[in-house]
Amino acid sequence: MDDFFQFENEEQRGRLLARAEKVAMSALQSYNLQWVGIRFIGLSDTITYQIRTNLEETYLLRIHSDRWSRNEIESELQFLDVLIATGITVPTGVVASNGLRVMKIDTDRGFRSPYVTIMRWMDGEHVIDKLTEVQAFQVGAMIAGLHEAAIGFDWPAWYLYKNMCA
Repeated sequence: MDDFFQFENEEQRGRLLARAEKVAMSALQSYNLQWVGIRFIGLSDTITYQIRTNLEETYLLRIHSDRWSRNEIESELQFLDVLIATGITVPTGVVASNGLRVMKIDTDRGFRSPYVTIMRWMDGEHVIDKLTEVQAFQVGAMIAGLHEAAIGFDWPAWYLYKNMCA
């Protein structure tokens, strides 16, 4: 089986994005979202799409690269849950109709089936100019909150082992 994210040139990249679109459309059938629009955002460590619903809600659909396991993706979502519980505003994972937040979606024959997640969309802006003093303070406070949440997070044993050996 070939990696889902396999591409070395523009032609292969085009085929990857065509596979990804099929996976995204298939994944949407597993969620109770009355979607009305899907827009490709980008290709990096994940392939991402913005999903709009008829209720004017927006979501982020991520197709994860083959280098991330279900456990690793689920741990990320669990950590986001911890951040939310501590009052930090971050995207939340959406549960599919089968009760899972990480879905494995079939794809073209010969390729590994990728994992897909959907998260609630969070609007944001890229900083273009220098941060103001207030913004720098807010970033520092957020980093402190992330640090505190990470200390209290019950990291899975596989994560600790993987990162100690890296």
